[in-house]
Amino acid sequence: ILVDEYGMSHQIDHIAIRKNGIFCIETKSYIGRVFGDKESERWIQRLYTGEKHEFYSPLKQNETHCRKISNILGPDYRVNSLVVMVKNNAANINCENVINISQLKAYLFSFDNGVILSTEKIEYVYNKLLNSASDMTNAEHARNVKK
Repeated sequence: ILVDEYGMSHQIDHIAIRKNGIFCIETKSYIGRVFGDKESERWIQRLYTGEKHEFYSPLKQNETHCRKISNILGPDYRVNSLVVMVKNNAANINCENVINISQLKAYLFSFDNGVILSTEKIEYVYNKLLNSASDMTNAEHARNVKK
């Protein structure tokens, strides 16, 4: 959990710090078929029972997380946004950085935007983020979000 300068908390699911980049990973475990794209503010979940639910775009949510991490690390480090669908139902989402969990390993290994982080930079990023993490509990974060 990271707390910003306004006292707002942000729960980051996962951060992968690799030689080929820094990845902020938002995981979603929606069942049924999920529909969305990069531009949409709201995505749609269709259950196999026919029920339909709308929810805030995980891409938009993760963009905020990436900005918070970037603010901590500074301009020398690019944070890559990745949304991972745990139920392997990303087929109806038209976006290159929304993938199924079955694709995660291959995605991380093959990702190439020209960035190569040294061992020293990886350690710096790790320690900087670790030292920036809040000791706020999940319950406190939930209350903060409701506010």
